[in-house]
Amino acid sequence: MIDLKTQFLLLLYAILSGIYLGASYDLVYYFILIHLRKTLKFVLDICFFVIQGCIIFTVIYKISDGIIPFYCYGIMIVSFLLYYRFANQYYEKNLFPFRKLIYYLINKLLKVLRYIFVKPFVDTYLFLKQIFSFLIKKLIGCGKYVTKKITIQKMRKKLKINQDST
Repeated sequence: MIDLKTQFLLLLYAILSGIYLGASYDLVYYFILIHLRKTLKFVLDICFFVIQGCIIFTVIYKISDGIIPFYCYGIMIVSFLLYYRFANQYYEKNLFPFRKLIYYLINKLLKVLRYIFVKPFVDTYLFLKQIFSFLIKKLIGCGKYVTKKITIQKMRKKLKINQDST
């Protein structure tokens, strides 16, 4: 039999677990799942609830010394549904500007990281590409010039041979 203090703690943790589950699912949904396809979203939903269920029931299992009464499940479901009924709209309304701020900060961070880590390599690549294209153009131009000179010399020899034979 579970003593009254442990039952009260179980009740409190079951209520907090349902609210935690709703709030954490909202965070995952509004930041990650909203951008994914349905099949991947379904798989990640299942993974999310399995992982969160393991976390929640491990905490409750340790509080109650291995006994999880049936009413804990019901209280968690009711508190989860109450969260969605009352707090979800408030959370969603206040989370949208926060989400925009987070995306703005992430984009700025990515730009800084791109500037620090990617831009030097891209600039070096473009610089080397210009140098090699310049050198190749010069080599091709040199090759054309040499080929032209050789052709002219061959023509002069032919003309000289033709003039000598006439």
